[in-house]
Amino acid sequence: MLLMLLLFAATCALAVRSFARLHAMEGAVADLTTRVRMLERYERIAPAPAPQPARAETPPVAAPDPRPAPPMLRPQASVTATPAPAVDTTPATTDGGARDPFEARIGSRWLLYAGVAAIVVGISYFEKLAIDSHWISETTRVVQGGVIGLVLAAAGLRFIHSGYRRYGQIIAGCGIAVQYVSVYAAFNFYHVIGLVVAFGLMAAVTMLAAWLADRERSQGLALVAAHGGFLTPFLLPSPTTSEVALFGYDTILIAGTALLARRRNWPALNLASYALTGLTCLAWCGAFYTPDKYVMTELFFTVFCAMFVYIRRRGRQHTHASSPLEQNILGMAPYLYYVASLAVLSGHSLALLLFLVLLAFVGGLIGALSDASTRLAFWAAAAVPLLLWSGAHGGRTWLAGGLAAWSAVYILNLAVLFHATLASDRRFTPADTALLHVNALVAYLGAYLLLEPFRVSACGPLAAGLAAAHGLASLRLATRWRDEALHVAALAFTFLTMAVAQQLDGLWLTAGLAAEGAVVTWLGLREQRAWLRAGGLLIFAVAIVRLEAAQFSAAIVGQLAFVNQRALCGAFIVGLTFALRAAHNRMGTGLLRLQFDTAVLTVVANLVTLSLLTSEISAFWELRDVGSSPAWGRHENELASQMMISLAWAVYATLLVVVGLRRPYKPIRYLGIAIFAVTMLKVVVIDLAELERVYRVLSVVGLGVMLLLTSYLYERLNRSATHA
Repeated sequence: MLLMLLLFAATCALAVRSFARLHAMEGAVADLTTRVRMLERYERIAPAPAPQPARAETPPVAAPDPRPAPPMLRPQASVTATPAPAVDTTPATTDGGARDPFEARIGSRWLLYAGVAAIVVGISYFEKLAIDSHWISETTRVVQGGVIGLVLAAAGLRFIHSGYRRYGQIIAGCGIAVQYVSVYAAFNFYHVIGLVVAFGLMAAVTMLAAWLADRERSQGLALVAAHGGFLTPFLLPSPTTSEVALFGYDTILIAGTALLARRRNWPALNLASYALTGLTCLAWCGAFYTPDKYVMTELFFTVFCAMFVYIRRRGRQHTHASSPLEQNILGMAPYLYYVASLAVLSGHSLALLLFLVLLAFVGGLIGALSDASTRLAFWAAAAVPLLLWSGAHGGRTWLAGGLAAWSAVYILNLAVLFHATLASDRRFTPADTALLHVNALVAYLGAYLLLEPFRVSACGPLAAGLAAAHGLASLRLATRWRDEALHVAALAFTFLTMAVAQQLDGLWLTAGLAAEGAVVTWLGLREQRAWLRAGGLLIFAVAIVRLEAAQFSAAIVGQLAFVNQRALCGAFIVGLTFALRAAHNRMGTGLLRLQFDTAVLTVVANLVTLSLLTSEISAFWELRDVGSSPAWGRHENELASQMMISLAWAVYATLLVVVGLRRPYKPIRYLGIAIFAVTMLKVVVIDLAELERVYRVLSVVGLGVMLLLTSYLYERLNRSATHA
């Protein structure tokens, strides 16, 4: 039976060879036909000879043919004497039309593919018939498949050498595929060979295909070899696939394909290797990965990523048209490696911390030679997973490891930032400024998440230490890099705010925030940095909001009016507000901006003062309820409180108008008039409706006196202006 198969394969080869010779003979006949038609056209185009008069005295002599000889028949000497007429050399077709490209593609490619498929299907049916009829043994079936594959590969090479490259490559690729199928069947269906022998045979087929591809410069055969090599472990399944053997084998395949791709300038080969490696990793992890294999898995992932990064770097020298596509696709390897590493190491805290620290270190090396955006991206890649990890591992168990990881990430990024910029005499870009701030603040947040579950008291001193460190660094940088020093100083004040908030509470925290906000605002004015001044004013505004909330809370039993912690804190903030107004007036730039800032601060200072007066009056009468006699009850205290508040507002409004008239300063006068308006509204809506007769009279009369006094002052001012 084997002899019949060999005779069948030889017959196929002879038929293919005869077809090739017949095709060559048809081409020669077509060429000769074209030449004959060219001669016929020449006979029709050439002019007829002119008639010659006959002479009686001389014998008739045949006149020479004045027409030039045809180009293919003209003697060599006459080539330069008479030029040949233009002749249409377009080969004629039997149907009189031009050859259709679509028709040529069908004839040269699609029919070839269909023929190869037909041969494979026919051989498969013959194999099935032979198996069902028990004509040949299992070993013979395997051997005949290998022999047919070799015959097809040899025939393909013969066609390639005969000038039919595409035809020969398809035939040779078909032979390689038949050999893969033969080994696959021998191992999986017939079990005539073991796993080691089957793997060796498939590796030999892969090396044969690669050698043929390199020898014949055939990218198609190279792709067949790459696919066959990567699919070999899946074609030879094993219930206990060794990770080291599989990924080690893939490492060799990646290196081999990269070498061949570089040698022949075939970027598509690297893309195939990249895609097949990813599919191999996914398939193995889905079937065989367990958490105890994380070390070896992460090691091979790192090797694969490094190899493809190196291939991409060397691929920049390729001149192939698909090289840009190769660069873009291989550029995704680090991102896929990052995601895969987080997935593999997510259940192993120590390994994850080491990975993130190493990532920060590698990012620092790359960032030192790259731009600010790259540095910021590497920081985010390390800090974001570490922050999520810290939120889930707060407590005593991982405190030391977590703090060590945060310290390493923070110090590495800070060192790289200053080395890449200031050490090289370059200034901060917006991305560098963002990295400076988020690196420090997120590091403190991560440490806070680790400390907060069992030792939150340590967060305040930690913030204070960071504030001191950044303050010293800003002083060191101020002599040469002033803008950068201001950003470091802003971080110092931010950490100081956190320290105050952690160590103090209540009004002490409010006073501390107000003091810090005033200092930051003053620093922004001094250095003419709008962003720094805005940050200071924001902190100061938070302190004012906290003060207002405290002033209208319940009074403490036993406190003295205007001599208590709340009143002193309010007076301190009022004084800071006036100090900020003076600083803006002295160091502000731009006339309109200066006038607006000072006016706003003036209004805020007076409103805080009026709020202080109101809260202390309310607290005084509220505390009197505790020791009130039955004859003087809570209702009387409330009436007296409302009356005194109305009188205090009226008096304060009058004082504002007086000061505004004497300065002269419109914002204060307008504020006084606005307070008068609010006071009158209060008297009409509240006092006249709720107060008793005596308190009502005192409230209304007091408001009227203040209004008359204010009106008299305005009249006096107008008369003075008229006489002047």
